[in-house]
Amino acid sequence: MSSRTSRLNLRVSDDTVRILEEILERKNLRSLSDVIRDALDRYIDDEADAWNSEIIKVKIPRILLEDLENLVMAGDATDVQQAINFALRDWIERRKQYLLEGRDALRKKVDEVLSERAAKEKMRSAAQEMAKR
Repeated sequence: MSSRTSRLNLRVSDDTVRILEEILERKNLRSLSDVIRDALDRYIDDEADAWNSEIIKVKIPRILLEDLENLVMAGDATDVQQAINFALRDWIERRKQYLLEGRDALRKKVDEVLSERAAKEKMRSAAQEMAKR
């Protein structure tokens, strides 16, 4: 079964054509049209996956990427992207927990200081009452 196709015409800079030709050679594709189709397919896949997410490009030191790939090969994740998502989720959860614990510790300290001040004020008031008698 053959799917219907459409023809697109577009203009790109000479620099873009040069880069596309380099990709053509590197990937052993047959034509620039194959390179463009491959690029469009990847773009469509990225957009389909990104409807409920954001794509962020980061540079990862090669040593970390090698470790990630080893963990993926060990079965800890299905691919590097999933491993990075797991790591990021874990880091965010740890930071949230740290901030919550820090806020709770601060509240406890404030409560202690307020209680201490109230106790001192009671003692000062009691001392003033005794001095009047």
